[in-house]
Formats: sequence, structure tokens, C-alpha cells
Amino acid sequence: MPAGFFVRTISLSSAVLVSINIIIGAGLFINPAPLTQIAHGWGFAAYLLSGLVLLPLILCIATLATHKPTAGGLYVYAHDFVSPMAGFISGWSYFLGKSTSAAILAYTFCSFIKSLFVSLQAWPTTVLTILVLFFLSLCNIAGLKIGGKVQWLFIGFKAIPIALVLFTGIFLAQGGWPEAFPVTALEHLPQALPIAIFALCGFEVICSIAHLIENPKKNVRRAILISFTTVALASALFQLGMWQMLGPELSSIPSPIMAYASKLFGEYPWVVRLFNAFVYASVLGGSFGMLTSNCWNLQTIATHKHLPGWRYLSLVSKKQVPWVSLLVETVLASVIISLQSSQIPLQNMAVFGMTVGYFMSTIAAYKASLPRVLVVFSFMSCAYILWLCALRIINSGASVYFLLILATGILLASWKKFTQRTR
Repeated sequence: MPAGFFVRTISLSSAVLVSINIIIGAGLFINPAPLTQIAHGWGFAAYLLSGLVLLPLILCIATLATHKPTAGGLYVYAHDFVSPMAGFISGWSYFLGKSTSAAILAYTFCSFIKSLFVSLQAWPTTVLTILVLFFLSLCNIAGLKIGGKVQWLFIGFKAIPIALVLFTGIFLAQGGWPEAFPVTALEHLPQALPIAIFALCGFEVICSIAHLIENPKKNVRRAILISFTTVALASALFQLGMWQMLGPELSSIPSPIMAYASKLFGEYPWVVRLFNAFVYASVLGGSFGMLTSNCWNLQTIATHKHLPGWRYLSLVSKKQVPWVSLLVETVLASVIISLQSSQIPLQNMAVFGMTVGYFMSTIAAYKASLPRVLVVFSFMSCAYILWLCALRIINSGASVYFLLILATGILLASWKKFTQRTR
């Protein structure tokens, strides 16, 4: 970054909103059915247990973020405490994983939009997704800030259906106690953990934009812990509220929020459609948040000269946007979503990229001499997530195109490192 460059910071509350907006994706609104199928009324407990599983890893990363409150997050920790190449593998894998997640969310939003407008039926969903991705990127380049008022708008879209479920699920509950929570269903609760764990991941997004947060040494850790705790508790209460209102039939409902709204506002179909629109608008907000925070990971990789064209990738505009890295991220996301027809393998790759970053960060925590007990439990958390990730890939496949882009980046970085040594 040029000397004297004016850095616009965001407050702790804005950082928390960014994190919440990204963590709460489509998963919260589609998970009630599978969680109910597995754990009956105890589905809400899967979020609480998942929070405990992830807690050591969260504490490790939050502590590293306090030591290194800079752009790039997971890349920086592995780079500084392990090795430059370990940092690149961590940052590049995580960057591609989050780029893929942004593309998936945009694709989900476009699928919904196509169902609303007949005029869009002739347009391929992939083409619409690419247009949306570039629109979001150009909005950020033009000045739509990641920590600005847009975050309040997107979080509002999420908050309205969530608040509806939380309040009405308590006061208008149909399920009885304790009949609605059979003890026998508890034995199936561990099978529900993978669903909840992957829905809660994303807390580390704060690490990518730590340099933008006011007083980062103090606020980065707080932002991570506050946002994760808020999302975990809100997710558990949301699942509980859905169960209390819809009961066992929740297990077979493909669109839970529409069924919930129909039960309350069945006489007003437009209200039901409005709540469904809020859900998908919030999904679009998640895509925007990922794009505009994740590009800092590529920009930081570029500043360390790992890739060809690093001088351009490291550029930052006067509006505090790494615009070249953002455009490259958008192109890569568009390529991946265009080449891979099935969404499940892409979801697996997004989880894979994120998991590599978690694992490298845990190694960095060990090298940084963080408390050994914390590091050991963090390794256990990572090992469990890696195992879940491997099972997903074995059962439902991987994206060859994602892996090719991942391998190409690693080869380019290795080649650049080799040529630097031989000069």
C-alpha cells in the first residue's frame, strides 16, 4: 500500500455485522428439515454442540488475529509462523473456497429470481449468476463499502424472518414438553453435527479485513467471538422455534420459512412470498460480503509476491478497495460456477478450501507458542472437520476444475519462488 494512503476503518459493530451477514447463509433456512429428520426436536442442540466443537479453533484463530491484525488473515498466520509456502497454500486454498461460496450463494439467489419473473426463464442461471457477481463487485469498486449501510440492509433481510420465528415459535408453540423431545432421539444427535458445523463456519472472515477495524488489537478478537456466539445462539433458537411451530412435519418441508409464514399468514399469500424474498435477499448479501472481504486475501498474497502480476493484484483504490484482486476473484468465481454443473461438489470444494486454512492456522498457533492445551483441542477440532470434509468428498464428489485452479496457483507460486532463488 502506498505511503500515506488514507485507510478508512470500520467500527466493531460494523465488523460484527459483516461477520454475521456472511456466517448466516442459506444453510440456516434449509437446515431445519434435515436436522429434524436426524434428531427430531433436539435439532437445535446440534448448533450448541457444534459451537463447543469449534470453540478451541475459534479461540486459536482469534488469538492469532490479535497478534497479527492485518489483511489476509489465515494466509498471514501460516506465512509468518510456519513458512511462506505454507502461507500461500493456506491463503490460496481459503481464497478459492470462499470465492466458490460467493458464487454458490449468487447462483441460489438467481435461481429464486428466475422463478419470480417469466421474462428471465430463457436466461441460463449461470449467465445470470455471472452478471450478479460482476454487479456486486462493481458496486464495491464504485464505493459500496463492506462495512457501510448496505450491511444493515442485508442483515435486516435476515433479521426479519429470524425474529418472526424466534418470537412466534415461543408464544405460539404447538409442541409439548417433554413429549416433543424424546430422549431416544438424542442418540442420533452426533449425526446432525456436520450439518450444524458447516453452517457455523465463516467466523474467520474478520481476519481477512482485520486491518480495517478500529483499534484492531482490541476489537478483532471481540468481533470474532461476539459474531460467532450470536450466530450459534440465533441458529439454535431458530431451529427450536421452527420445530415448536411445525412439529414433526418439519422433516419433510423443502422450504421451511414459507411453510412457517403460511401457517401464520395463510390468508395473505403476498406476505408469505415477501418473507421468502427476504431469505433470498439475505443470501445475496452473504455473496456480497464474501466477495468484498475475500478479495483482501488475494491482495495480501500478491503483496508478498507469490504470483505473476503481483504488482497489479496488490493495487488498492482510493476508496480502500483492492479492485484488481476483486475483479480476478469475480472472474475465477464465474469460471468455476460455469464449468461445474453440479452444486454439491462445489460446496464440498468450498468446505475443503476453508478447512485447509483452518488446519494451517492451527499449525501456526502451535509455532506461535499459544497455550498447548488450546492448541491440542484446536487440532482435535480441525481433525474432526477434515474427516467430515473427506467424507463429503468421498460420498458426493469433488470439482476437478476447482482442483485444477488450486494446483495451477500452487505451481505458479512454486515456479516464481524457484526463479527468485536462481537469480
